[in-house]
Amino acid sequence: MLNDEIGLVVVNYNTENKTTKNIDAVIKNNEPFHIVIVDNASDNNEYEQLISYYSDNKYVDVLYAGGNAGYSRGNNIGIKKLLSYNQELRYICIMNPDAYCPCKDTFAHLISKLETEPNVVWIAPLLVENNCINTRQLGWNLPKYRDLIMHSDYTAIKLH
Repeated sequence: MLNDEIGLVVVNYNTENKTTKNIDAVIKNNEPFHIVIVDNASDNNEYEQLISYYSDNKYVDVLYAGGNAGYSRGNNIGIKKLLSYNQELRYICIMNPDAYCPCKDTFAHLISKLETEPNVVWIAPLLVENNCINTRQLGWNLPKYRDLIMHSDYTAIKLH
């Protein structure tokens, strides 16, 4: 059964092998949800290869960005497509094409943590590089906007 609370966006640019490895692991290890791959004008017909590869999966869409739109715009294109399926989408995951999620129910675990920790507004899985935990990129505990206004210990800084 489709989980319509979450959607995933991956921007592909000359990373078709990594993208398919990533998406295949997500599909294998999680309940179905919509996945959008946005191709940013890759070389070597990667857009067509991705369409062909996922043609039998009704939950994976492959879009062409119309040129190299850049990473942020590529993600925005994917998010817009996800929201066309469900305007009430609760969770959007933006994943790099070289990410790999070999664990079962990765997204269910992340969402469970997000929902049980009231001070957490953004979450990421543990990053492992060369079999070592990358502690520099574990995430941040961001203050809520209301707390920024209500607490005087936050200082505004003018950027030049």
